[in-house]
Amino acid sequence: MLTGPATLTYLDLAQAITARIGRRIYQRRFSVDERAARYAAIGIWQSPALTLARMDEAIAHGAEDRITREVERITA
Repeated sequence: MLTGPATLTYLDLAQAITARIGRRIYQRRFSVDERAARYAAIGIWQSPALTLARMDEAIAHGAEDRITREVERITA
C-alpha cells in the first residue's frame, strides 16, 4: 500500500480541497444502508453493494489508517 506522510479523513480531504479551490466542499456521511442503496442504484447487485458499503464504513472508522514511507522513498 502506498500512502503519504499522514493519514487523512474524508473531512480532512474536503477541507483541503475547499482551501485549494476557494469553494466550500462538504463531506456527508451516509449510513451503510444508504450507501448500499446508492451502489445498487448504479447497477451493483445487492450483496456486493452491501459488502462495499460495509467496507466503506470500516474505512471511515480507521480500518485503513496506516502510514508508509514508500512514496517518500520512491520520490526522493
